[in-house]
Amino acid sequence: MRPQIRIAAVQSGLRFFSNEKQFRRQIALDCERAMAHAPDLIVFPEDVGTGLAALGTGFACRAGSLQQAMIAIALRNLRAILPVLIRRQHSLPRALLLAMAERMREVYISTFSELAAEHQVHMAAGTTLLPHVNEDSGRVYNTFFLFGPSGSVIATADKVNLIDLEADKGLDICAG
Repeated sequence: MRPQIRIAAVQSGLRFFSNEKQFRRQIALDCERAMAHAPDLIVFPEDVGTGLAALGTGFACRAGSLQQAMIAIALRNLRAILPVLIRRQHSLPRALLLAMAERMREVYISTFSELAAEHQVHMAAGTTLLPHVNEDSGRVYNTFFLFGPSGSVIATADKVNLIDLEADKGLDICAG
């Protein structure tokens, strides 16, 4: 008989988070609901961390469309985005993601790491839009993270098949 693995899948749509507490609270709530099923693995949806691009931007959370949210985020973070736009000549979405990457990565990884360790469970933490660590190529990827029960990152993988929204005429991210 093969060993059985209990999996709890979390479903959610794309949400923007204006602060770290909102994100942590939502992910913790999702974990609590999933833990009611005593899983070995909790699986979060694609783009669960993408809404962290709105950190510090309350209006983006209330925007009626992705385009409006991106404009609000860009305006709020203009000082950080302008040098990336000018120096690197990236699209606005990519410049925004590059400018926000360090903070997004910090909140995303610390949140899932702490919750995986707290619940002693593996977490397939969905994806978030980030450049690779210590890479200055200006490329952004839709990256998946797997956390172990100790809270450590066990593996990462970049999305290979992008949808139109993610490609160069949309969010302008790169295939892995």
